[in-house]
Amino acid sequence: MTWHQPSEQQLAASYAGQAVESLRAWPTLVMVRDGEAVTFSASDREIIRLHDHGTADLHLTSPVIDRLIRTLDASVHLDRSAEPGWVIIRLEDSVALHALLSLVSVALKANL
Repeated sequence: MTWHQPSEQQLAASYAGQAVESLRAWPTLVMVRDGEAVTFSASDREIIRLHDHGTADLHLTSPVIDRLIRTLDASVHLDRSAEPGWVIIRLEDSVALHALLSLVSVALKANL
């Protein structure tokens, strides 16, 4: 049996899977699978979309993004979304996964 190193896309998908497993345990979040994405909402507000290709869209809200702009811009895993109030996180490694889980808490406080 030959071992093959997983591709970047496979690794990203595994981090997205780990995020789904972690977030399923959060009592305030409701999960819905929609095609190639898993969406988590709280109080009928969409908070996060995890995509099969290893990215996550996170609804931080515009005021939070404005407050955290320097920190967010310094992250190699994070991009601003064209959608106001949202950011995109590339789940490339465990650092990005932990950042996502931390920012979900911020997103929940900002949206509820």
